[in-house]
Amino acid sequence: AGTAILGDGIASGENRAIKAAQMAIKNPLIDNSIDGAQGILLNISGGPDLKLYEVNEAAEVIRNAASTDANIIFGAVIDESMNEKLKVTIIAAGFKEKDRIFDKPFFTEEKVEFPKQETLKKPEPVFTDKELFEEERKEKKAVKEEKALPEDFKPIEEDDYLDIPTFLRKHKE
Repeated sequence: AGTAILGDGIASGENRAIKAAQMAIKNPLIDNSIDGAQGILLNISGGPDLKLYEVNEAAEVIRNAASTDANIIFGAVIDESMNEKLKVTIIAAGFKEKDRIFDKPFFTEEKVEFPKQETLKKPEPVFTDKELFEEERKEKKAVKEEKALPEDFKPIEEDDYLDIPTFLRKHKE
């Protein structure tokens, strides 16, 4: 158990092994250095044109970035689909937490000052025409009166209604 970090880089062209190894070390997935890792897994993948000296160059870049006593295990893979590309993948683990230097803190504390704004003023009251208000009220009242109750409507006393079970009330009707 402990911290493990992963990085990979892909490059092509001249010095592709060195470029890919440097990209793997500086990968955004690696938030800190691989220095201090007790164990590093290194995988170098390339097409049929992968040369032994390129494997050696990539391993050398990783070895120089790691601590001197790191156990580096590497492998090389010929992948037909890689064509002229070379990929370096590293997994570094076995960090001693007390020796681990965190370059980028997980959380940062930063004071934020907001510009001072005047407090909001209460809006001035909106005055309406009293006659208009009274007219609208009369219209609403007239609409309510139009919605008269049906002629056969009989108000039910609440107590009576609740005292009779539903199935009996329906049976009476």
